[in-house]
Amino acid sequence: MSIKDKLEIGLKPDAPYRPDNLPEHKQDDPSCAVAAEPGDGPEQEDAREDCNAPPPTTPKNPPYKESR
Repeated sequence: MSIKDKLEIGLKPDAPYRPDNLPEHKQDDPSCAVAAEPGDGPEQEDAREDCNAPPPTTPKNPPYKESR
């Protein structure tokens, strides 16, 4: 990330959601693509919330299922 990108993140609401500013695991996320669109409409706000949400976690040891 360049210095220009870092400065832009503080100035523009859509800058943190641009693909080159996102972590690799979120670059292909469709909600982050919508969040990167300019504007502050309800669709962008919802997408920014979805993009900021942590990824769903799966339990390390799923509950034991007894087979019969």
